[in-house]
Amino acid sequence: MSTISLKTVYQTLNELAEMGEISLLDLGTGTARFDPNVETVHHHLVCRSCGLVRDLNVDIGLPEVPDGAEQGFLIETAQVVFRGLCSSCATSRTELLDRTVHRRRVASTSRSELLVHGRSVDTAEHGSVDTAEHSSQDDTQVTGLDGKRVAK
Repeated sequence: MSTISLKTVYQTLNELAEMGEISLLDLGTGTARFDPNVETVHHHLVCRSCGLVRDLNVDIGLPEVPDGAEQGFLIETAQVVFRGLCSSCATSRTELLDRTVHRRRVASTSRSELLVHGRSVDTAEHGSVDTAEHSSQDDTQVTGLDGKRVAK
């Protein structure tokens, strides 16, 4: 493949698009994409985080432009692009949010004392609070010295 220039590759792709063998997509991701799926009606899913593009193989119909609203355009095609997070980015984001919430919770108590069942526990010394010995009690509560509940 090192003997073929990128100019030749893109020129060939553009010629294939002109012939209708592939479609040139502009999905607003900053890169040109070529879609070989020209046989079936479909739309696209675009991850707003990583830029992943997937075909959405459903025919949802195309929006109709009311008479007079086309502003002098002869409308030939329309594309529907759904933007959101792919499963990997959504999972990563959920994990990141979980870690952030946990870090904030720990940061608010990590350098203070906690009261566990009326017993003072220094989290700076112990790092965490083990409530396993109290697991048989349904009312296990961990509160900071300010009286606010920290964990259950």
